[in-house]
Amino acid sequence: MKVSKDSYPRGAKSVVIARSDLAPDALSAAPFAVKQNAPVLLTPPTSLVKDTKAEIKRLGADTVYIAGGTGAISAAVEAEIRGMGVKIVRMAGSDRYATSVKIAQTGWKNGSEKAFVATGRDYPDALSAGSAAGATGVPVILVDGVQKNLNAAAKSTLAKYGTKHLYIAGGNGAVSTGIESTMRSGGKTVERFAGATRYETSAAIAKQWHTKGGLVYLATGVDFPDALAGSAVAGAQDAPIMLTMKNCVPKPVKDTITGTIKPQAGVVLGGTGVISDRVLNTQPSC
Repeated sequence: MKVSKDSYPRGAKSVVIARSDLAPDALSAAPFAVKQNAPVLLTPPTSLVKDTKAEIKRLGADTVYIAGGTGAISAAVEAEIRGMGVKIVRMAGSDRYATSVKIAQTGWKNGSEKAFVATGRDYPDALSAGSAAGATGVPVILVDGVQKNLNAAAKSTLAKYGTKHLYIAGGNGAVSTGIESTMRSGGKTVERFAGATRYETSAAIAKQWHTKGGLVYLATGVDFPDALAGSAVAGAQDAPIMLTMKNCVPKPVKDTITGTIKPQAGVVLGGTGVISDRVLNTQPSC
């Protein structure tokens, strides 16, 4: 809630709700939230937690977008939110991949010439891509990265909406070369941003897509909850989310921060249990 309160002190007309225990729907929703000037709030699938409900009230939102189907955010939670007197828009597909397509269709009704593509099997690459996509004003499409071909729903959407330029977040182990080849059909250009590790991938994305001299957000590279709500906020501020370890900053990340981004300030997503004060204050490399 702190990210929302700090970033939207005067409220927001819209809110995006996503499940707190799994990352994909919230990651797909991050650039959508930037487009709506809305925070991403999290709750468990079967209950609307007190703090999330209170934040919806504080924000004074009149529209709540739910990311995911009833298996992600239950009908009971939807009914409770509806009872607060707000309009509900549920963005859902049959799985996390179809949901990411539905979110893109909802937010970019007239299409998007550009889109990021990331695996839906793990969170780090999609997290880094989410802030970049938000800053650029384009969607993130999640794919089952181990498959040999791009799924039919994503392929159809990209064709229908005139997407010409695709940016893959992550290496061949995250998004296969077969999917990359499928995406090149129809004259599309495809560019891959990747490193040997999730940390190097986050650095590669930040170098290309983010404004220099502003903010940088630091998130743990080993777990997702603290970073989910921050992805949309970082994107809205044209700031990268850089992945780090608890007690030190991987060298590729530190080199990008000090040599390329050169931020005026840094924001740590999460408490000292996930990223120590030492990382924020002195940025020791590893």
